[in-house]
Amino acid sequence: MSNKAFNNWKKYQLNDFSEINPSTKLTKGVKYPFIGMESVEPNKRFLSNIPAKKFKGSGTKFQAQDTIFARITPCLQNGKIAQFNSLNGKVGFGSTEFIVFRNIKDISDSNYLYYLLQTYKIRKHAENSMAGASGRQRTDINYVKQIKFLAPPIKTQQKIASILSDFDKLIENNRRKIEILEETAQLLYREWFVEFRFPGHKKTKFINSPLGKIPKGWKIKKLNDISSILFGFNFTSNKFNSKSNGVRVVRIRDILSGKTSTFSPENVEKKYLIKKSDLLIGMDGIFHTGVWFINNCYLNQRVARIRSKKPTYFIRQSIKRELHYLQKIIMGATVGHLSYGDIKNFNILIPNNESILNIFQQITNLVVNLKLNTLSLTKTRNLLLPRLLSGKIKV
Repeated sequence: MSNKAFNNWKKYQLNDFSEINPSTKLTKGVKYPFIGMESVEPNKRFLSNIPAKKFKGSGTKFQAQDTIFARITPCLQNGKIAQFNSLNGKVGFGSTEFIVFRNIKDISDSNYLYYLLQTYKIRKHAENSMAGASGRQRTDINYVKQIKFLAPPIKTQQKIASILSDFDKLIENNRRKIEILEETAQLLYREWFVEFRFPGHKKTKFINSPLGKIPKGWKIKKLNDISSILFGFNFTSNKFNSKSNGVRVVRIRDILSGKTSTFSPENVEKKYLIKKSDLLIGMDGIFHTGVWFINNCYLNQRVARIRSKKPTYFIRQSIKRELHYLQKIIMGATVGHLSYGDIKNFNILIPNNESILNIFQQITNLVVNLKLNTLSLTKTRNLLLPRLLSGKIKV
C-alpha cells in the first residue's frame, strides 16, 4: 500500500489505543457471568452458555464488548482470545490469566480492537515477552502496553470490523445449526430407539431380548460386526510440530473442536488416514466422540476410528449410553482408559426397516458440510484479517 494511502492512519501504542485491565465495578457475593480459560475457544469470537458464579473479589473483571486475552502459555499461543457479550449481564469476571482490553471513545472501536488483538503482530509481541518457569510463562503486561502499530480513523475501523464480523456471524450461524442438528439426532434416537415411538410402532409386536423388550424383527449387533474399528498410530510426541512439517495428526483434544495444529514428520501407513464422516472416540478421560470432516489427517494413538456401514450419527447416539456407563465404572482416582475390547462389544440395535435410519444419514451429511463450510469461512476471514488491519486492502 502506498504511503499516500496511510496519510490518515496514525501510529499508536497499545495502551494509547485501549484501556488495559480497566476498572469494572462488581459486588462481592453477587452472581455474575464467569469465563474460565477452558471456556475460550480459538477462532470463536463470542462465548455461548456462560455460567453465573458468585464473585468473591478475585479474577479479572470486564464489561460488554471488552476483549479478554490469554496471557499464559500455551493458551496465548493457542489463540484464546474472545469478546465478552453475555445475555446474562453487562459485567462479568473470569480467570486471573486474562488481560482485559477496552476501547477508548473516539479513538478505537471495540470490535476493531478485538480483531487487532487477533493479528500475528500483536500476539507474537505478547508471546516474545513471556517469562517465568517452563510451562507457566506469562506475558509481560508492561511490554504489551508499548506494542506499536498503525491504525485508521474510527470510521474506517468500523468498516473493517463490519467486514470481518460478517464472517463471524456466518460461522456462528453454522455452529448453531450444528447444535440443532445434534440435538435433533439425540431426540430422535431417544424417541425411536429408547422409547420405541418410531414410525409404525403402534402396529409392532415386542419380544424379550438381552436389552429388554425390543420390536420384533429388530436385531442386536455388536459394534465390531457393523463397523471397522481402528486405533491410532503411536507417533513420537517429541517430534510433533505446528509448522506444517509432515502429516497432520488428530489427537484426543481435537475430537470436539475439529481443529488440528499438530504435525509429525514420521512415515505413517495409509490405513491410519481418517475420512469424512468417520466417528472418533477419545479413549482416555471423558471419552469424547466426534464426527470428523477433514481429509488427509492421521489418527493418533488413544484415538479410535469407527467407520460403519450405518449412519455415523446413529452409531454415535447408539454408543453414548455405554460410553457413559463405562466412564462411571472406570473413572476413579486416576484417568479412565478404554480398550478395543471395551468398545468392540457395544450393542447396536438395528431396526428391520432401515429406512428410518435415513434421517441420521441426512444429519451426518448436513453436519459434515456445515463444518467444511465453517472451515472455509474461517480460513477466508483469517486471510483477510491481517490484510485489512495492515491497510493492504483498502476499504
